[in-house]
Amino acid sequence: MPSRKRKDSDTTIGLKLTAADRKLFLEHCPSLAEDFVKAIRETPPREPVTVPLDDTDDLLESLAADAADSEDPRTAKNLDRLLDKIADFIDKTEDATARGKPNGIQIPGWLASLMIEGNRKD
Repeated sequence: MPSRKRKDSDTTIGLKLTAADRKLFLEHCPSLAEDFVKAIRETPPREPVTVPLDDTDDLLESLAADAADSEDPRTAKNLDRLLDKIADFIDKTEDATARGKPNGIQIPGWLASLMIEGNRKD
């Protein structure tokens, strides 16, 4: 896995994990950091699991190692799928953040128009 650049330590991302994804992490990823396991357990099912962007390298490395060590081919395949899903999301988030557009944040039209109106100089 290629090394990623270090990120802003205050930046977090919200991983949208299905119930199956969460179960896969908790049951088949013994090398996960305890902080991430705690975040999965404490985050309500329909809410994204918040992860510091600085910790994503460790998360991906743990997930890759657990996939490689899995003796069950189906579990290994599912872990690889989850790894790809999370890596893609992180890449998109980093790209959007670099362009000044945080991934997943949408401003409603009415709020955008208020913001534009408030910035106009007459």
